[in-house]
Amino acid sequence: GCPNDPADGQPALIEIHSLEIILHDTAEQETMRIFPGPLIREDLHKVDIMTFCQRKAATGCDLTTKQGRDSALLWKLLLLLCRQNGSMVGSDTAELLMQDRKYQEKYKRQEARVNLINLTGEEWPVPGHGTMDLLTGEMVPMAGTLEQTMEKFTKLLFYGRKKVHKHTGLQ
Repeated sequence: GCPNDPADGQPALIEIHSLEIILHDTAEQETMRIFPGPLIREDLHKVDIMTFCQRKAATGCDLTTKQGRDSALLWKLLLLLCRQNGSMVGSDTAELLMQDRKYQEKYKRQEARVNLINLTGEEWPVPGHGTMDLLTGEMVPMAGTLEQTMEKFTKLLFYGRKKVHKHTGLQ
């Protein structure tokens, strides 16, 4: 343990080291030199810090690695905290976490024709024919007979297209 234990009522011993010496001749030292903080300086404006954070998030992180994406997220968090004077709500956090998800292939919205499976061998609906799905904005073909609709619903269920079959079942 340490010589003074705060749990026993003794003052804690604190050692202060210069990062300038620890990081001597490293890329991190150069990064610290160009960092415009802290915000308590009279000659520093919030906009300068926000510009620095934006630049670090955009160009200072290798987005192809997990560590780089995590670093960019932290810079974006600092930017958000500066912009909102240190206060955040849950929706701000959710928006921050989800903002780059649209760029990942698995989350990318697909075109309507790519997203549907044509199991019946019928022609694709012509734009303007059918009804528009108010949630996705995609054209949904007009339903045929009840038997055709049930068959399509069953096939969609069988092939695991839950989102599509849920919509089909609601029609």
